Amino acid sequence: MKKNKNSGFETECSKMISIPTIMHLRKPLEILKSAVKIITIHSVIFFGLLYKYLEWSALWNMSMVISVMGEQTGIAAFGMSNYYGKHCKKIGFQLMPGFFVFGHVLRLLCLYARSYDENLADLWITCIVIVLVLVGNLVKWVAFLLYYYYCKQQIMGKKVDDHNKLEKSVNAADLP
Repeated sequence: MKKNKNSGFETECSKMISIPTIMHLRKPLEILKSAVKIITIHSVIFFGLLYKYLEWSALWNMSMVISVMGEQTGIAAFGMSNYYGKHCKKIGFQLMPGFFVFGHVLRLLCLYARSYDENLADLWITCIVIVLVLVGNLVKWVAFLLYYYYCKQQIMGKKVDDHNKLEKSVNAADLP
């Protein structure tokens, strides 16, 4: 009977030890699940805001091109940019990620230059980065100038097509 008592005592001890162990294993899993949920929610919010930022940057850059071209200024340029951008939104959005990444990589080079103690290397890297940012902005504005003319041509083509369809429908109604 001693063996039965000892074996019963051992099983009760093992149950007491295993329950807290299982409880401790559940807490990290629950923490991991909540962390995954939080990361997922924040990632969705981040990419949604990044999409809107790139869309608004395309609108802003095209309105700057319209202002420089002298056709409209101020809010009228934003309105014209919005009007043209509605019909060519995909192309404008495709332009922005490249310029976004290019600009931020160049700015990260400035942070890399700060890690050195040599003042001369820091100066040269900063000068090179500034020149590359200026050239990048020039290329971006030329690309948006071409994008503006493309959107303008596409809108004018649609207006001509709509005008021709309207005339054809009126001519068809005049037949006896």
